[in-house]
Amino acid sequence: QKWGVRVSYAYNGVIALEKVQNKNYDLILMDLQMPELDGYQAAIGIRGMADADEYYKNLPILALTASALADVVSNLQAVGMNDVISKPFNPLELNLKLLRYHQADLPGKIAEEDHTAHLEDYSNGDENFKQEMIAIALDEIEKFKTEFVELLTTGDTQSLRKLYHRVKPTFAMLHITEPAEIVNKVSQLEELTGEERSAYAIAMTEVCNQLLTELKALEKAK
Repeated sequence: QKWGVRVSYAYNGVIALEKVQNKNYDLILMDLQMPELDGYQAAIGIRGMADADEYYKNLPILALTASALADVVSNLQAVGMNDVISKPFNPLELNLKLLRYHQADLPGKIAEEDHTAHLEDYSNGDENFKQEMIAIALDEIEKFKTEFVELLTTGDTQSLRKLYHRVKPTFAMLHITEPAEIVNKVSQLEELTGEERSAYAIAMTEVCNQLLTELKALEKAK
């Protein structure tokens, strides 16, 4: 509830399949050891409904398991699960994965769109100017990514906010809000544990890497 999430429970796999037919869910946390139908069977059942409705194809399913060995992860992927959370779970890991797989524009997950398309609005058809903006954006985002991780390692959240505001115009130009949301979340924590630092560093790195990939592809296309 503190994360703004509404939760309902299914006490076995059969009930899980019944509940999901209401299509009221943005994400499923699937315990692999449920009675009646286990998590594998329930996931297969949900993905099996995909032919009738895209909802069941796109609904994120995250497995809850005490084993995250490679063969287990491979089996989860084979039945259509998106990711795994190890038990006993770390609340921060759970929070970040909920954000990542939720369909809204939340930290660690960029909305599916071509953000570089917004550069056209600023360049007004001037290809040379657009390429200059791409070069500046690549440089600033790469430096921001590195400095963010360094400051996060030291726990200097005040400097993190200053760092973000320095590159805020670049993110605004690309219509990206995720970096600001991650910085705000970090700044609200009075003290960062090692696990928290690592998790937020990964989240920001993923956002920046996706932007860098989009920008570099456009740069090569010039």
